[in-house]
Amino acid sequence: IKKNRLVSHDIYLQDVMPTTLDLAGIPIPSNVDFKSLKPVLFEEENEKLYDGIYGTFGCCSSANYTDFQRMIRKDDFKLMLFPVNKRIELFNVKEDPNETNDLSTSPEYDHLVKSLFNDLVEIQKGVNDTLDLKKIFGI
Repeated sequence: IKKNRLVSHDIYLQDVMPTTLDLAGIPIPSNVDFKSLKPVLFEEENEKLYDGIYGTFGCCSSANYTDFQRMIRKDDFKLMLFPVNKRIELFNVKEDPNETNDLSTSPEYDHLVKSLFNDLVEIQKGVNDTLDLKKIFGI
C-alpha cells in the first residue's frame, strides 16, 4: 500500500476473509458473497466496492429475530428502518458520526429518504430478504 494512501469506502467486516485469501494468492471460493479489498488497497482508482451497505438486526428471543431493523449506508448517509414500531431514522454519518441528529423528518431530506429506501429494497432482493418494507412503511 502506498505511503499516505487514504481510502474511504463503506465495507463489510466479512470482506476480511476474501481479502486475506486474495493477498495470500489463494482463490476465493465461488460461494463467498463478499469482496476482496486488495484492488482498493493497491490500485490508484478509488472505485466503490458496493453501491450501498445493507444491515439487519433482531433480537434472539423473537421467533422472527431479523424483523427489528434494516439499514443501508450509502454516500455518507445511513437510513435505518425499524419495522416493528414503523420508525425511520436518517443520519449524515460524515458530519454526524455519533448519529445524534435524525434528519428523517426534515422535508429537505424526503427525496433522500425515498431514494435510500428504494436502494435498500433492491439490496434486499439480492440477499433474499423477504421482509416487505414497502408494505410496512407505505413508501
